[in-house]
Amino acid sequence: IEDAMEKIIQNRLDIIFIDHLLKDGTGLELLSHLARIGHDTPVIFTADQTHSHAGAKSLAKGAMNFYLKEELSGKAIKSIVSEALERARVTREMIHARDRIVVISRRDHLTQLFNRPTFDKALNTEGAKALRYNQPLSLVLMSFKNLNALKALSGPDASDMVLTGCAAITNAMVRTIDRVCRFEEDKFGLILPGTGRRGAGIMARRLLDHLLEHKFEYENQPPFYLSLNMGVATFAGNQAPETTKPAQDIRNRLTDLALRALDEADSSDKSPIKTLCL
Repeated sequence: IEDAMEKIIQNRLDIIFIDHLLKDGTGLELLSHLARIGHDTPVIFTADQTHSHAGAKSLAKGAMNFYLKEELSGKAIKSIVSEALERARVTREMIHARDRIVVISRRDHLTQLFNRPTFDKALNTEGAKALRYNQPLSLVLMSFKNLNALKALSGPDASDMVLTGCAAITNAMVRTIDRVCRFEEDKFGLILPGTGRRGAGIMARRLLDHLLEHKFEYENQPPFYLSLNMGVATFAGNQAPETTKPAQDIRNRLTDLALRALDEADSSDKSPIKTLCL
């Protein structure tokens, strides 16, 4: 079993034949080892008539198929291998397609940022971590004020170009642990784990400066410069245990507070960034 496991781990195999009777154990034990390491190579399990009871157990442990050795011939083995490889190919394609569907379902089709449902789930998760480990958490919402005017003047393709450009700039500036989403049609949202008021303010200012300075060019249209505001909401993470709230409550309160901060920034002539704390 030990030698078999070493060869399986070190080599990329298309199919594995396992007999029930091995020198130092049983094929069922080898299947258990494969299951523990999450190995997904198709397994064909064989046994003789006296150990036919192992067949059902092998299928339960993850074997693709079970055959009695007395019923196998060279022609049958060739057919079994061909069928197993085809089934494995179809299974891999199905898994790949499923994974693609999962990825697509989490992303905004235009900007490839996370969509709002995925953003809400991530904010729930980060809210739970902030509560559990007594850490800060910040949410930044940005609103593109003149995007509709561009859309009316130059068409939806121009505004789509600006949105995808903003998404690329924003993704390039955040950390790997941060989450960026298309919060609404003309709004992006950033989740900043472990970031308090000061850090969130610095991040918002850097991002604002980059976006305001960026020259967007679309076909033969005049250069376009963004006008935008930002609302920042921060959970300090230093509340006493008896005053903490469920993670979903933190998510809702941070979202509401960031929207309020964004409204205040929109209505103020003093600063394009407004920060509020829970």
